[in-house]
Amino acid sequence: MKDVPIILVVDDESVNLTILSWILDEAGFDVLTASSGPEARELAAKRQPTLILLDILMPGEDGYSVCRSLKQAAATQNTPVIFISGLSGEADKARAMTLGAADFIMKPFSRQEILERVRLHVPSSMAMPHTP
Repeated sequence: MKDVPIILVVDDESVNLTILSWILDEAGFDVLTASSGPEARELAAKRQPTLILLDILMPGEDGYSVCRSLKQAAATQNTPVIFISGLSGEADKARAMTLGAADFIMKPFSRQEILERVRLHVPSSMAMPHTP
């Protein structure tokens, strides 16, 4: 039996955590949430998520710093990171990709876009949740 993908959602806005968790949970993914960079790094190291959805603008430690740390840690260096942000400039996207991000989703996001991008970056060897 294949494992169900675990998605770690990182955002300091509780409404975004709730919406993204609902979208992913309803689609059959296992969902973890974190509201800060330190919490995200700790959860990622412990639970080894399949993929991480990461906000850029967070108080304290921004998503760029979190991504840099995740990519430097042996346990998470190969975990795909998809940035989700209200930042829409080409420089923001380029910086995200330079840090090792797999993708970039602009806010506001749609349910369909979230699910398509997540499924695109989940390894094909994993059980894919149903499409509601």
